[in-house]
Amino acid sequence: MAIFYGIGTHRIIYRARNFATGLTVTAYMWSPTLVKSALQTFTEVSDGLYYLDYAFAAEGVYFGKFYEGGVGATSGNYSIVTMVTDILDEAMAGHDVAGTLGSFITAIKKIKTNRWKINTTTKQLIYYDDDGITALYTFSLLDSNGLPTTITPAERVPV
Repeated sequence: MAIFYGIGTHRIIYRARNFATGLTVTAYMWSPTLVKSALQTFTEVSDGLYYLDYAFAAEGVYFGKFYEGGVGATSGNYSIVTMVTDILDEAMAGHDVAGTLGSFITAIKKIKTNRWKINTTTKQLIYYDDDGITALYTFSLLDSNGLPTTITPAERVPV
């Protein structure tokens, strides 16, 4: 099965039986919801190779039946999967579900960009949520001997 990354137009390559040239190569494609396309016509490249630029409109598995001169010749499957760049361009709200990679990335962003404070009384490092008040993560700061410190921390331990 061929895998294409991202919804859109992708090139399907077809090799004719015995690398025959001068054929009319056509195909019907079925979408993941089993909707049959109009008859598609391939363009001959050379040496029995043909191509079709087909617009895949949704994610999922497509399949096609290929014809040489109007006679059924073979079939093929094509899987359309989301590209990482597509996910990166989506709104964060759609990926901020607890326990998902999206929520992990959101947490990293908050650690990198939100307010943080070293509390000299409790000897703790505190990372705050977007409001700058709600503590997200709290760590005790310890020196190389395992004693609380804010002067020479060698380790942070989740509280």
